[in-house]
Amino acid sequence: MQEIALIYQGSVDRAVVRMAEIFKPAIRRNSCAIVLVHNHPSGVVEPSPQDIDLTDTCIRMGKELDIAVVDHLIVGAGQWVSVQAWLAQQTASAEQQEAV
Repeated sequence: MQEIALIYQGSVDRAVVRMAEIFKPAIRRNSCAIVLVHNHPSGVVEPSPQDIDLTDTCIRMGKELDIAVVDHLIVGAGQWVSVQAWLAQQTASAEQQEAV
């Protein structure tokens, strides 16, 4: 790990995020990968639709920049969740339900 960078500090229920600002520290340091982390002040760590959209957008942008987005972690109330693992679990659950 090269650096922990505070990119945005939002309000209680949202943060306006620019892709350029997210990737700026990684570009400056010539990093090949990043991990996104943010908190949910509510303590509920389940990814919101906006969290999933942000993750997808960052992954696409990272591919364009040749900077891998290793994961997106959400923390709150002493818990955390990996957005990548959560999405994989949701996909697996949906596939199991379709098979039944």
